[in-house]
Amino acid sequence: CGAGTFLVRSYSRLKYLAQQQVTTHKQLLEQLWSCDIAKFPAHLAMMNLAMLDLSERENFPYIKNCDAFDILPQQGKFTTHKHEGVRHQFRDISGSNMIEVRVPMLDAIVGNPPYIRQEKIENKEKLEQIVGRAWGKDFTLNKQADIYAYFFLHNASFLREGGRLGFVTSNSWLDVRYGAKMQANFCQFFKIIAIVGSQVERDFSQADVNSVIT
Repeated sequence: CGAGTFLVRSYSRLKYLAQQQVTTHKQLLEQLWSCDIAKFPAHLAMMNLAMLDLSERENFPYIKNCDAFDILPQQGKFTTHKHEGVRHQFRDISGSNMIEVRVPMLDAIVGNPPYIRQEKIENKEKLEQIVGRAWGKDFTLNKQADIYAYFFLHNASFLREGGRLGFVTSNSWLDVRYGAKMQANFCQFFKIIAIVGSQVERDFSQADVNSVIT
């Protein structure tokens, strides 16, 4: 989630969609989940969401400092303070005012996963096992795949039928060898709404790679 830009925009979008209803800050936070492997940006994201309404005392965003691949569909749990109005399955943590809230299946996922070349990916066997467990043999990835290829499939396994996923990634999967398998998977199991890129300018001027929005 980085410092939370996508989360703040998602919050605003949810608030806009619910404008015909009385929707509280707490109810909006109950719909947002995220993580970051680095502690500082995860902390910033939590602050940026909480500060959207400081009048709400039970201001507990579901943001976790962890490896995204350690959170599994129907199994992942976020630890937070016990509060009223929890919408999801949870259990008390004995002897404390904390609870573990189970991550639900999701309607939409957005993100900008890291770009890590295949030779620098740690624990690749772990990633292959996670993707294989979720999708079966049909979704095996080429050994040369960048880590964002695993993020596509891992994140999609959290989506309800008909859910939406939007990612900003390197555009390399459109014209490199490992991208052929990804393209075949996308065409067989998903409906592609759009792939947006520019041939004349970079989305991120300081980046070394060209990116696309899928």
